[in-house]
Amino acid sequence: DYAAPDDVKPVDERPNPVPPLEARWPLRKGDKISVTQFKTWIRDPYAIYARQILGLEPLEDLDMAIGPREKGNALHKAMEGLLGRALSDEAEIEIKRLHKAFREELLKQGFSELDFVKEDVRLRALAEMVISDFHDRQMRGIKNMSGETRGELDMPEMGIKLIGYPDRVDKGPDGYEIIDFKTGAPPGKDEVIVGFDPQLPLLALMVEAGGFDKLTAGTVDELSYKRLRGAGDGYETKSVVERGSAKKEPFLAADHIAKAREILTQLITQARDETSGYPSQIRRKWVNKYGDYDLLARREEWAQVSGDADGE
Repeated sequence: DYAAPDDVKPVDERPNPVPPLEARWPLRKGDKISVTQFKTWIRDPYAIYARQILGLEPLEDLDMAIGPREKGNALHKAMEGLLGRALSDEAEIEIKRLHKAFREELLKQGFSELDFVKEDVRLRALAEMVISDFHDRQMRGIKNMSGETRGELDMPEMGIKLIGYPDRVDKGPDGYEIIDFKTGAPPGKDEVIVGFDPQLPLLALMVEAGGFDKLTAGTVDELSYKRLRGAGDGYETKSVVERGSAKKEPFLAADHIAKAREILTQLITQARDETSGYPSQIRRKWVNKYGDYDLLARREEWAQVSGDADGE
């Protein structure tokens, strides 16, 4: 059967489904929360509803060209070759090894030899910058402790279980550093401080609570992103820890962890409120321009009818 045009009613408000408590993620028995899911849960709860409660998986476009996601996966995989070992004093050997790993992983992701006509110079430059950085860190006594390993933390006081896979965990004289590699733009410091992207703070919470078998529980002192691009300023480190200045109050790793726990408590408390829902795209500034479930939410319709083209 097909609906007649007159039967199709315009959507004039943001969808906000309110499922019964027994059906809610992450309150069901066996549910686990990945630290990477919080960004979506905070910004677009409807996407969590569609994926975790309705069980709907987004479909990729047919014949989709190789793009940023595949490149990101390849570079991340290549960086695993730097885990769990000290770098050789021969910088050129390490550069060639990493450069080769970049190429090999990109080929596995579907890149062709022709693509390297443009990419190879950038990849070589990226390898040089990465090795220079990690060699300098090694000289300063910073050691790699773990990375790309699964952690799990039971939080019985909230009735949940956190899971996470840090890209890299190093240890310096003042404690652990949680590192996340990005091929796109990393979140800004203020964005993480206010709690809109709590992935790194939640990983830090897990490390300090002993959530990783390969790591001894201990103090986390630094949270940082390392951007992998390979062109111009193609490699840069961005800390989200604010050490304090004349204009800004300090916001240290401990403050990030406390904020992450506060956000986690708020989200779980809200999920247990039977009157709360899973609204679509609720943060204007941090709205996802191309959400996987925007068509299902009929976002374009309600955003235009309500005069809210940005989603709020």
